[in-house]
Amino acid sequence: MDVNSRSLLSVKEAASYLIINQYTVYRLRRLGILPSIKRPGLGVRFRKEDLDAWLSETPRSLDAPLTLPDYGDRTQSGGPTGMPKGKTKSRYSWTQGAIYQRRTKKGIPRWYLDFKDATGRRIQRLAPNAVDPEDAMRALEIAVKEEHDKALGLKQQHVPCFSELGDIYLRDYAKVNKRSWLDDDYRLKVLKDFFGDRPLEEITPQLIEQFRANRLEKRNARATVNRYMALLKRMFSLAIEWGFVTSNPAQRVRQFSEHEFAKERILTPAEEVLLLRACHERLKPIVIAALNTGMRRGELLALRWEDIDLRRGLIRVKKSKSGKQRTVPVNESLKATLQSLPLFGCDKGSVFEPVNIQACFEKARQDAGFPELRFHDLRHTFATRLVDRGVDIITIQKLLGHSTVVITQRYTHARDDRAYEAVAALDAEPPHICDTGVTRKRAPREAVRENRAESVN
Repeated sequence: MDVNSRSLLSVKEAASYLIINQYTVYRLRRLGILPSIKRPGLGVRFRKEDLDAWLSETPRSLDAPLTLPDYGDRTQSGGPTGMPKGKTKSRYSWTQGAIYQRRTKKGIPRWYLDFKDATGRRIQRLAPNAVDPEDAMRALEIAVKEEHDKALGLKQQHVPCFSELGDIYLRDYAKVNKRSWLDDDYRLKVLKDFFGDRPLEEITPQLIEQFRANRLEKRNARATVNRYMALLKRMFSLAIEWGFVTSNPAQRVRQFSEHEFAKERILTPAEEVLLLRACHERLKPIVIAALNTGMRRGELLALRWEDIDLRRGLIRVKKSKSGKQRTVPVNESLKATLQSLPLFGCDKGSVFEPVNIQACFEKARQDAGFPELRFHDLRHTFATRLVDRGVDIITIQKLLGHSTVVITQRYTHARDDRAYEAVAALDAEPPHICDTGVTRKRAPREAVRENRAESVN
C-alpha cells in the first residue's frame, strides 16, 4: 500500500471528521455532493483536503440532508457505540450513538437519545420533538455536534435573560398563537419590572414566592396573581423546549385557591327586568342573548348573520375561547329579539350594532342598583337557571363550550331560595310511628292498633 493510500480516509473516518453519520456520507457521495475517490482493493476513500474544501463551502455539516439507514443495517447490540443492548426492538444503534423509544404512563410514545461525549461520558436525554426514528436520528446528530463543540470550547447558544425571554415569548409565541396576547403584553411589563435582566438560571421558586408577596402587597387579588403565575409557567415551559433552561421553577410554586374568593352574582327574574330597563337600546339585545345562550362577551360581539340559522334555530359559535366551534340553540325569546334588530335580514355583517359595551353595561348596572354585577355573571346566570330546571351537567357543558365538567361546575350555583326549599321538603315527611308521643309501655291497646293499621295502609 502506497503512502497516498494511507493518507486517505475511510467512510467511517470521514464521518467522524465531518461529525455526521456514516450513512449520510454514503448518501452525499451517491448524490455527488461529497467529493470522493474509489481505489481498487480499498473501496471508497476521501482526501482530507477535499473534505476541508467542502466544509468551507458548507457552513455546518448538519445543514446537509440527513438520512436514516435501512432497517436491515441497524443492530440491537449497540455495535461500535459500545452502548448496552436494548430491552425492546425500538432501540436502534449507529456509530454516533443510539435512539430508543419508551412509553409514558399514559401510553404516549417518546424517543430518547443515548450517546457518549468526547470524554467518554454517557448521556441519555429526551428528544422532545421527535415523532419517528428519522426525527430522533436528526436530534441525535445535533446533540452529538453540540457536545463535540462544548468539548472543543466553542461558543454555545446564547441564553437570554428574563426580559429577553419575555420579548421572544411575545413575538414568537403569544402574537402567533393567542388572540389574548395583549393581556400577556400587559402582564409581561409587570414581570419585567420585578425580574428585569436576571439570568434565567437565577430565577428560583423562592424568588417567585417573593414576586407573589410583592403583588399582594400592591393589593392585587389572588386570582390576578394566579394569572401572572400561569404566564410564568408557560414561559419557562417554552424556554425548556427552546433549550434555554432545563427546569421550570414556577412549576414548584402552588397557586392560590380561587374557590373561596369566587364572585357569585346570579340574577333573579325580577333583577333581570330591572337590568334590561336600565340598558341602552343597543346593549339590551346583547344582554338578552347572553342570558339565553350563555355566550361570552367576545363571542357575542364576533357574531355575524351568516352564523345564525333561525330556520333550524341554531347559532354557530366560530370564535370561541378554546378555538373549537360549537352550536347553541335559539329559544323563542332570543328569536324574537333577533328578528326585531334593525339589521335583521342581512346576509352578512355583524348581528349587533356597534356599542361601547363596557361603558354601557357599567351605567346599566349602576342604574339598576347592582354595582357588583359583571357581564360574565350573565353566563353564570344562564348555567344556574338550567340547573334549576333539571338540565343535566353534560348538556350544560356542551352549551357553554367547556372542555371538562369540572369547569362547568364552577358556573352552576344553587340559589339560596332553592336551598331553603330543599331543606323545607323534609317538613312534608309523614311522622314515624315512634314520633306519636305515646310510649309502648303506657299506650292503650286501642292506640297501638290504630297506629299499626295506619302504618299498614
